[in-house]
Amino acid sequence: MLFSGHPIRVRLDKYLSETTGQSRQHIQRLIASGRVLVNGRPARKNQPAGPDDRIEITWPEAEADGLAAENIPLAILYQDADLAVIDKPAGLVTHPYGRVISGTLVNALLYHLSGLSGIGGVRRPGIVHRLDRETSGLMVVAKNDFSHRFLSNEFRSRRVHKKYLAFVKGVIPWKEQEVCLHLNRKRGQGLKIGLDLRGGRESQTRLAVSRRFPRASLVEVFPRTGRTHQIRVVLSFLGFPIIGDRTYGRPQPIDRLIGRQALHAAELSFTHPRSGDKQVFHSPLPEDLAKLAADLTGWNT
Repeated sequence: MLFSGHPIRVRLDKYLSETTGQSRQHIQRLIASGRVLVNGRPARKNQPAGPDDRIEITWPEAEADGLAAENIPLAILYQDADLAVIDKPAGLVTHPYGRVISGTLVNALLYHLSGLSGIGGVRRPGIVHRLDRETSGLMVVAKNDFSHRFLSNEFRSRRVHKKYLAFVKGVIPWKEQEVCLHLNRKRGQGLKIGLDLRGGRESQTRLAVSRRFPRASLVEVFPRTGRTHQIRVVLSFLGFPIIGDRTYGRPQPIDRLIGRQALHAAELSFTHPRSGDKQVFHSPLPEDLAKLAADLTGWNT
């Protein structure tokens, strides 16, 4: 894939991350492996990219690096030559990480789909966005590089509409709220995310209370940005952590009603990369969350 340089000289890894929609770390790995050339020569991650530069990226193959296709049950709501929309079950990790190379959504995708984009790297073929392991619901997967670039840009430009349903602890007094927080990883606490007013990345979230129970609330969540753990952190910050979320909420008896965080990606809409048509998909509450809603109706402990 060929790119022209940036009109103003900027760091190569930063420019390619913004242009391709890939993380800066992934671009740096491509550079380190010799897959990025600037004017025909291997690139350095900290070198500038200027207006006269010719930049070439060789994306890795999707089915490389020993990942096995596994017959993991997967609900595919729609697919064509460019993309697929799946309904991810709770408990399924999106992609391999560390020493975990099996039992993930990627392993399932390699089995069920005939083609995937290689832009995400050999461990993330077709992956345009992610859901946490314990979050269920809708995801779109790219089946070629053209679709991956287009969809990544749509997510980055905030043109993809997402609606989540979250069951939270406590009865929320307000009806709607817009929340803007700056988030970052908390040092020394693994993957946990916290507030960072100085160096954090801005997150924007719209919340609307859909239903109130005696000791809980059902909230419709519309994230405008896609920061790691954004919804979970925002609701915890407001004092209404998600039921079953053991990372951002203190354990309470109500958590025993469900064995995972009560968060579901219920609606996803985006522009199709090939046709330009608007695509809208819905996912009903899975069985465990439907049962939770019924149990919460009489829960007053």
